[in-house]
Amino acid sequence: MLATEGIIEKNIRDNSIGNTCFERKYMENINEKLIGKTVLNAKGNIIGRIQESIKDSVSGEIISVLITPSKELNLKKYIVTEHGEIVFPFSSLSSVKDIFIIEEPAQ
Repeated sequence: MLATEGIIEKNIRDNSIGNTCFERKYMENINEKLIGKTVLNAKGNIIGRIQESIKDSVSGEIISVLITPSKELNLKKYIVTEHGEIVFPFSSLSSVKDIFIIEEPAQ
C-alpha cells in the first residue's frame, strides 16, 4: 500500500503561511528531537528509526512520521512509501526517554 501525499509536505523546514516565528521554532525543535529516535511497538519489538516528519502544509503541524523499518520487520500490515518507509500518524507516538512507542494498526 503506497502512501499518498495530498496536502502534506515532507519538508519540515517549510515556513508555512500563518505560522508565527515561535510556532515554527517550536515545530522545528520537536522535529529535531524526533529524527533518529528508535520506535518500538507495544510488545517491545523494534519497528525502526524515525527518518523524518510530515507536516500539514497550511498549519505546519506534524501529522505523521516516516520510519526506516528494521530489517526483520514484516511490512505487510503497514502503510509504506515508494521508498520503503513506514508512515505512522504522529498522534500514535508516545515518548519514553529516548525511544518512542507506537500504537500499531489492528490486523
